[in-house]
Amino acid sequence: MLLTDKEREALVRIQEFEKTLPNNAFDVTSETVIGGKGQYQLGWEWRDVKVHAAVLNGLVIKGCLETLFHSNSYTGYRLSEEGKELLLKEAEEITNNDEYSGKLEIPNDLFSVITGYSEVKEMFLRSFKGEPVDFLMIGVPGSAKTMFLSELERIPGSTSTVLGGTASKVGIIDILFDYRPIILLLDEFEHLNTKDYTVLLSLCETRIISETKHGKTRRMVLNNTRVFAGCNSTKNIPIAILDRMQKVTFRNYSYSEFVLVVKNVLTLRMGMMEEISEYIAEKTWKLNHSVRQAIRIAKMAKTKKEVDELLEVMLKYSS
Repeated sequence: MLLTDKEREALVRIQEFEKTLPNNAFDVTSETVIGGKGQYQLGWEWRDVKVHAAVLNGLVIKGCLETLFHSNSYTGYRLSEEGKELLLKEAEEITNNDEYSGKLEIPNDLFSVITGYSEVKEMFLRSFKGEPVDFLMIGVPGSAKTMFLSELERIPGSTSTVLGGTASKVGIIDILFDYRPIILLLDEFEHLNTKDYTVLLSLCETRIISETKHGKTRRMVLNNTRVFAGCNSTKNIPIAILDRMQKVTFRNYSYSEFVLVVKNVLTLRMGMMEEISEYIAEKTWKLNHSVRQAIRIAKMAKTKKEVDELLEVMLKYSS
């Protein structure tokens, strides 16, 4: 049986409501409830479960609900046995899905290339020891958020950092279903589309993701998946998303901090000599204060002369 997302959500809400009722709530012969009969002998109505009548009618047609009473002013419902079986089956499917189950393996030198922010490093490391906590790092280009995302990529089971401007083409929902990541890394978070925000809202709130296409629905529980995202501004991010993520705001790097960070990255992560690493850091600072830019230069230039030649080309053809 195929249900829409609204119908499935309604069924879950109805199930939770009926769990709160006494066992004899629908019993017309009961003498233990008001009036000598079950409190809901005529069934509950749409106001009780806060589900629109049109959705309830669809569930009746599909056999998930029984209509106990109907008049011009009142229609009473209850879950059918078929509806209960469907909910039980879906719960089993969700529980038994083939989820990425590997444990978090944190490198001993994680965040070692990042200058300062010892409290933030400790908070992130502590978050890995318990249930998922989602973080939103806020800061202009050239701040520490980029380096934190780069370092988090080193954890097995993490995605590469997905940019918000291109995420709509890839689809956050497909990334989650296909890779089942232990850590989802996102940058330019303020440029995601509404569909991606909706997926992330469900993930951050329930660790459950679902999608309906062509009448077919797929769902998955990702109990171990956590989100680390970066943005320059929170202006375009839905309030509901902001409320479900721990915000961390970074200031700009100073010149000395920037040089030290770039040197650490190029020497410790890329194996470059300290002298050329420092030279690249100094030259990049004059260009745009971007650690990413320094890494790009380091990939193409191995001597000071090559660095100068490369920067000349970049300046000539930069927009």
